[in-house]
Amino acid sequence: MSAVNTNLAKPALVSSTYVLGQLRALDAKLIIIHAEADSIAYASVSGDPDAIKRLDAINAEVERAKRERGVLERALKKAEEREAAEALAADKAAKAAAFVDAGLRAREFVALCERIDAMGVEFHALMNSITAGERGLHDLMRAAGRINHNSGTIANRSRLAFVAHGNLLKRVDAPYHEFPAVADLARRAWAEVLDQERGAN
Repeated sequence: MSAVNTNLAKPALVSSTYVLGQLRALDAKLIIIHAEADSIAYASVSGDPDAIKRLDAINAEVERAKRERGVLERALKKAEEREAAEALAADKAAKAAAFVDAGLRAREFVALCERIDAMGVEFHALMNSITAGERGLHDLMRAAGRINHNSGTIANRSRLAFVAHGNLLKRVDAPYHEFPAVADLARRAWAEVLDQERGAN
């Protein structure tokens, strides 16, 4: 005795489009049948046995078609209900997935904001350090006897922190514009010190 196959594939669920196509084909068939019935009705009433026989067959076909139409109409309703439920489920799933993605994107966005906040704190600290560094350099140059009435006219020996701040704002407004690097300005301003040879008086 052979074993029963329990792995039979489920029949595919037909779409509402397919059922609607079947309904239209049935309606087209009925139009042809009714036209034939109209063409032999007079002969049938007149007693033509072939016409009577064919008209009986047509009437039977019409009745079968009516029953078939009822089945197709119920199938169409079920198919449309199933497709509407599937579309609703797919829409809910898509919205849920989008909301999850939004959560991930929001966390990344907050992390970016935290970075820019930290950069702001660091930038402020660097401005203070630059200003303090300038004061310290001026004090050392004064102690070295290198500051005279011309020292104050050397460009960028003070307020470089504000130059850096200005460059930052300009980069926001004109990101592709070239601005002089603050470090380059500092090198030129303090070249007198940076270029000194070791051991020079």
